Amino acid sequence: MALALVIRCLPRSMNGSIRTSHMWSKGQLNGSIFKHYPAAGLLAKDTNAMVAVAPRREMSDGGDHVKLWTAERALSVGLLGIIPAAFIVPSPAMDYLLAVSLVMHCHWGIEASVVDYIRPAIFGPVIPKVAIASLYGLSIFALGGLIYFSYSDVGLVNAVKMFWKFFTSPHLSGRGCEPISQQSISI
Repeated sequence: MALALVIRCLPRSMNGSIRTSHMWSKGQLNGSIFKHYPAAGLLAKDTNAMVAVAPRREMSDGGDHVKLWTAERALSVGLLGIIPAAFIVPSPAMDYLLAVSLVMHCHWGIEASVVDYIRPAIFGPVIPKVAIASLYGLSIFALGGLIYFSYSDVGLVNAVKMFWKFFTSPHLSGRGCEPISQQSISI
């Protein structure tokens, strides 16, 4: 409703579309548009806060985000080769590489969601920090569990192979993997 009031106050051309080109030349769209159009003041008392529709995202103090983004994409592409290679050449080294790369991939994906959706502006300053700390704890726990499983048991790849073999074996249906015919069903 309030947005409709703002849009109604903007100057229009002959065909009804909103004209903004003359406003740029006059400097009215440089953050002071709401001072010139009083109906926009219904939305907020602070005119500078109304310029941005979404809250400003605070960047972290340090770190190169381009390098992190590149590393995330390189790992995602690398998984396309690591997963088949682990099944073709099963070894403890491939199990460890698979465990580390899968946990890193999952951690970075969930971390992006946590940072995007559990923001301090919505939840306050404490809950986002707790969410990130618990994510780090779960990632460390998952990596430790996968490495322990690879070291003390059959390994990740062999476990997946055993799991696959169990669910595709003929003992589950009792007659093999063929579908049940209508003759064997008696009503």
